[in-house]
Amino acid sequence: CYYTDRRNKSMGSVQNYFRRIKKWMSQNPMVLDKSAFPNLQESDCYTGPFSRARIHHFIINNKDTFFSNATRSRIVYHMLQHTKYENGISKVGICKLINNGSYIAAFPPHEGAYKSNQPIKTHGPQNNRHLLYER
Repeated sequence: CYYTDRRNKSMGSVQNYFRRIKKWMSQNPMVLDKSAFPNLQESDCYTGPFSRARIHHFIINNKDTFFSNATRSRIVYHMLQHTKYENGISKVGICKLINNGSYIAAFPPHEGAYKSNQPIKTHGPQNNRHLLYER
């Protein structure tokens, strides 16, 4: 304010400022203009992170198919990475078990068949699981 006063800079009044903003923003920003998005369809349900405590909030038609195979594989691999195998701070996860020689290797679970009718050398692997099985 001090420098504005010294330079005799004219400033608009608060009412003038709000009048300009109101003119610029003629519509309510909280209301969706459906003409701007003609192909937008409102969903009957919304997504959110899964929680066992809130299981009643989710639409579960079949418990066996609620999680995809890929999601189940990620859950299993997460469990392998974070499960304690002995008491102690650093005794956690499959990587530690590989490093200490308890396991030779570990791979995330893969979807798909592990056997194929075509040889892997001529047709290539069908999927990662097939590739790991043939090695």
